[in-house]
Amino acid sequence: MAKAGRLTLVFVPLKKVLSQLPTGAIRMSFGELKQSTTTGVFTDTPSMDQVIIELPLKEVLARVDPAHLTRRPQFQPVWRF
Repeated sequence: MAKAGRLTLVFVPLKKVLSQLPTGAIRMSFGELKQSTTTGVFTDTPSMDQVIIELPLKEVLARVDPAHLTRRPQFQPVWRF
């Protein structure tokens, strides 16, 4: 585990983030997470590599350039007579 008081950033491929945003959650295996960090941040526990973890959406969105985010097409207005 990371030492207390030290911050370690994890680099997640933008394609992975953008493909999962519509689901409302960013998930990856613990093994993928370990590969995204420097050696020694996590203990070597191969038995945990397949465990799926969910990244904090607020933290992920704060680091994505808004230019990469697209909005859904606007719906046609419903006219009332």
